[in-house]
Amino acid sequence: MIDGGSTDGTLDVLKKYERRLTWVSEPDLGQADAINKGIQRSTGEVLAFINSDDYYLPGVFNKVAGVFMKKPDCQWMTGDYMIVNQHNHPIQSFVVTYKRIIRRFPGLGTLKLTNYISQPSTFWRRNVHEEIGRFNITYRYAFDYDFWLRLMIAYPPCYIKESISAFRVHSMSKGGKEYRYQFDEELKVLGKYNCSRLDYLLHKVHNEMIVGIYRWIK
Repeated sequence: MIDGGSTDGTLDVLKKYERRLTWVSEPDLGQADAINKGIQRSTGEVLAFINSDDYYLPGVFNKVAGVFMKKPDCQWMTGDYMIVNQHNHPIQSFVVTYKRIIRRFPGLGTLKLTNYISQPSTFWRRNVHEEIGRFNITYRYAFDYDFWLRLMIAYPPCYIKESISAFRVHSMSKGGKEYRYQFDEELKVLGKYNCSRLDYLLHKVHNEMIVGIYRWIK
């Protein structure tokens, strides 16, 4: 676990599990920097990251391991997810269903239209970093989108057609209060990847549509 130097009691909790959990607590340059530190310290063949608000659903690791074992050429995989509130109750079923449909048509063109990759439901082999690098620490909100685009350009994804994680949205989370900034940064990221004017326009229109839906359902 990578902690950015918390002063809210996190360290007391970590110390209780230090015989079972490898962790470090120190200042960092943001979330992407912390994830890169975790990647550097990790030893496993298959990597992923999950934020403190989110959680994996039962059986996820057996399912993921099964995919990579059965498909040795698969370099990364993603699955569906649930969106839950602070009480772990499923919410935003329309958004979940919509992105599930989009994930049925994986590819760079679709990813340029919208970031349909569920971050907590995505896993990749360690060796991909040798080709595409790690997370870009200059981004605060869309560093994962930047990474997915690099992954998609290099390798086709494998896909599990079931929910394997829960993404929590509440008033204090990035997804709950800062999605407008996230969408704006996505456009900045997209501009790096041979983005045509049409790609840019379609992504922007799609973002505005999603913002409108978020405001309506809130």
